Amino acid sequence: MVDERIYSILKIRKRAWYVWLWRVAWFIWLVFWTEVAIGSFKELEQKAFKISWTIFLVSLGLGFLLWLWGYIKFKKKKSTQISVGPPVDSHAPPYSDHSF
Repeated sequence: MVDERIYSILKIRKRAWYVWLWRVAWFIWLVFWTEVAIGSFKELEQKAFKISWTIFLVSLGLGFLLWLWGYIKFKKKKSTQISVGPPVDSHAPPYSDHSF
C-alpha cells in the first residue's frame, strides 16, 4: 500500500534569456584568447603569448567567480516549488485549555 504522506517536490529555476547569451559570449572570448596564445607561442612571440595567456586566465577566473557568486545567491534565495502528489496536512498550533 502506498503511504499517503510521501510526495515529490519539483523545483523550477527561473533564468533570464540573456544568461545563455553571456555564457556563449564568454566561451567564444576564451576560445579566441586561447587561439591567440597558441598562435603567439608558435610564432615565438613571448610577450604576446604572456599577455594573451594572462587575459585568458583572468577571464576564466572571473567567469568562475561570477558563476560561484550566482550559485551562492541562488542557494540563499528560495526556489519556486510545486508539490506533486497528495496534499500535506499542516498541523495547527496546539490549543491551550485556558478558555472558560
